[in-house]
Amino acid sequence: MNLITLPCLRCGIEPVTIPEAQKIVGGICEHCIHAENKVEQERVMAEQRQRKWESICPELYQDTVFDRLPHPKISQRALRWPYMIKGAPDKAAPWMGLNLWGWQRTGKTRSLYLIVKKAYFDGKTVAVFGPSQFAQGCESRAFNTASWIRHLVSLDILGFDDIDKCKLTKPQEEKFFALLDARIARRAPTFFTGNTPGDDLKLQFRNGEAILARMREHSVSIHFPQQQSLQI
Repeated sequence: MNLITLPCLRCGIEPVTIPEAQKIVGGICEHCIHAENKVEQERVMAEQRQRKWESICPELYQDTVFDRLPHPKISQRALRWPYMIKGAPDKAAPWMGLNLWGWQRTGKTRSLYLIVKKAYFDGKTVAVFGPSQFAQGCESRAFNTASWIRHLVSLDILGFDDIDKCKLTKPQEEKFFALLDARIARRAPTFFTGNTPGDDLKLQFRNGEAILARMREHSVSIHFPQQQSLQI
């Protein structure tokens, strides 16, 4: 079999040795093959990551456009997380969470998902619970919630949307409180949204005083005032 050496069909630089019968087709050097494989792998990983994000973020919030939020200036303040320390706006506090509270349809949840989305595509591990999902997670695991709770503690960012609508049994609330305490201990931020002021929020839980105290100490609260209509 006669062999010939030609420039790589892709880069035109690296020599490639091929059978003479393949002269018309040409050849690709190992460097270009590796580069093309890497590009394909990155494309596949990006698609997988996008699909996973779509499973994390409800479809309702996937089309959020920042400029169309009802309170863009307030949302922008939230999106500056973790640079939220009072009196030191340029100092990062990645262990501090956020408590976005106020009127309905003012962009709290959309702002939350914009923050979580950025963190997710920056490589962080994230999860967000809707009002009933934590209780459902506890129920579906019955008495075997320990490994699940440890997983939630380990996440970079954990969110609870509409925290004031969470209806937890006493055992479920104990797990929630233990989860919150464990994340505080490892300085992992937890985010919340809700419509209820703090003094009323504590009435939603049996151990409301302690839960509210931890939220206030380890979260930055941002109020979203009433808005006539949501443009999205």
